[in-house]
Amino acid sequence: RSLRHLAERYLKSRGERPFAVHRIDRDTSGLVVFAKNGAAASRLKDQFADHSALRVYWCAVQGRLSEDGGVLEHWMAWDPERNIQHKVPPGTPGGVLASATWRTLARVGGVTVVEVRLHTGRRNQIRLHWQLEGTPLVGERQYIGRERQAAGPNLQRQALHAKRLGFRHPSTGADLRFDAPLPKDLAVLGRKPARRRKPQAKRRR
Repeated sequence: RSLRHLAERYLKSRGERPFAVHRIDRDTSGLVVFAKNGAAASRLKDQFADHSALRVYWCAVQGRLSEDGGVLEHWMAWDPERNIQHKVPPGTPGGVLASATWRTLARVGGVTVVEVRLHTGRRNQIRLHWQLEGTPLVGERQYIGRERQAAGPNLQRQALHAKRLGFRHPSTGADLRFDAPLPKDLAVLGRKPARRRKPQAKRRR
C-alpha cells in the first residue's frame, strides 16, 4: 500500500482527504508532507517552490571524503524519456542550477556519512550531485548504471533518508520542524564496528 492510501484511510473518517505537497524518490525513506485541504496544500507548495522550507537529508556515499563539508552545485535538467535527471551545460533551456550544502557526520570504513541541506528542489537532485562528484550513494543503481550497484555495504536501495523538514504552518504561520529517525537498514551504515578486546594474560599464582 502507498503512503497516500494510508493517509486517505486515516483522514476519510474525518471527512478530509490528503493533498500531496511534495515527493521523495522511490526507495528513499523519511518525511513527506500531506495537507488536509487544497488551500493549505497551495500555501505549503509555495514554501517548497520558493525554497523557504527546510529540507535536510542523511545519506551515505562511497569512499572516504577528506573534506568536512562543502557546496554541491550542478546544472541539471529532467529527461522524461529516460526518466532521469542529467547534467547539462550552464544556461541550457530547461536546465536549472541545483545547489545544496553538506557536512560530514562520520567516516566508517570505505563510506562517508553526510548530511545534505537542499537549497533547490530538483527530482533526484542529491543522487545526481554525488554521482557527478565521483562518490555515488551507497546502494545507488540508477545513476551509475542499472546493471551494477555502487560499491560499499550491501544495501537494497540508495542510502538516502529525508531526515528533517521545517516549514510555516499554512494557517497559523507558526514555525514547525519535524525529524524522522533512521530506519534500521541505514542506521547500521553509520556505526563503527566494535573493537575487539585483546585477551588479557592470566597471572600465575
